[in-house]
Amino acid sequence: SFRSVNKTEAYAGFGDMSYSLTDKLRFNAGIRYSTETKTFTDRNETNGIIGPFITEEDSWSEWTPKVGLDYSLSDDAMVYFTVSTGFKSGAFVAAGTSADPEFITAYEIGAKTMWLDNRLRLNVSAFQYDYEDLQVETWDISTNTPGFSNAAKAGVQGLEVDAVALLSESFQVNVGLSFLDAEYDDFQVSEDVNVKGNKLPQSPEFTANIGLSYNRHVNGIGNLQARADYYYSAEKYFWHTNVAPQDNYELINASIGVESEDGLWNVSLFAKNLTDELVYTRRLTNSFFLGDSTIDWATAPRTFGVSVTYNF
Repeated sequence: SFRSVNKTEAYAGFGDMSYSLTDKLRFNAGIRYSTETKTFTDRNETNGIIGPFITEEDSWSEWTPKVGLDYSLSDDAMVYFTVSTGFKSGAFVAAGTSADPEFITAYEIGAKTMWLDNRLRLNVSAFQYDYEDLQVETWDISTNTPGFSNAAKAGVQGLEVDAVALLSESFQVNVGLSFLDAEYDDFQVSEDVNVKGNKLPQSPEFTANIGLSYNRHVNGIGNLQARADYYYSAEKYFWHTNVAPQDNYELINASIGVESEDGLWNVSLFAKNLTDELVYTRRLTNSFFLGDSTIDWATAPRTFGVSVTYNF
């Protein structure tokens, strides 16, 4: 076994500006400077014998700029395009081993619109993320401990649609759709294994959510509130090896309650995972352990409850 402590000191500064090129066209730019220093202390313990403390330190710094344009089609619609960069500092895995920093270049184009006298908001965006040295969680078979490695290149392309509509003074519906294509472009896991083409963890190709809420004020009682949410996710993986996936699943949650007129208290009944779906948050299988061993972490099954809140 081992005992380790990570300490991080992070500093950053940023600035941004916007300049109107015309009455409708605007140029936006920004830049951020980040610097982080991480100190890692590890103390090994083998067969009851505790070894000496080993302390290592490393620092990483990076400038990450962002530029973009937005164009107002009308008072209720605008389109935009942005190019931005991002940086994640390195990380220690164990004494003498650290993961390299992660870098991303992101491209996004989209539209933000309002319709029907502001009763319908509709936003659409398409994006592409290009990663270099993407930090990937791995598992050390010899010690059965997690760690990090770097995938040389990875790419994510996607499309998102988000809509919110007021059906009446009391009813509101929201819809979200996401289409995703996320793959490793180059990840040499070992001398003989390259998982190029495998899906990135936690990246289902399609997700959808639909929510319906009701809120009505009743004199002498307070605000009656009710909400129902539906969520769908396509198949997804938890590890770069693309084994033991989470199958596609659906979740339905609902609640109904009342809030006092002065906002001091709220009582509600809720139900979560009404369809009693088996949803994993993490899975380990024989990809990491010898034999057919499997360890799964799952979310709660169908759950009912009462929530009482009082604000002092």
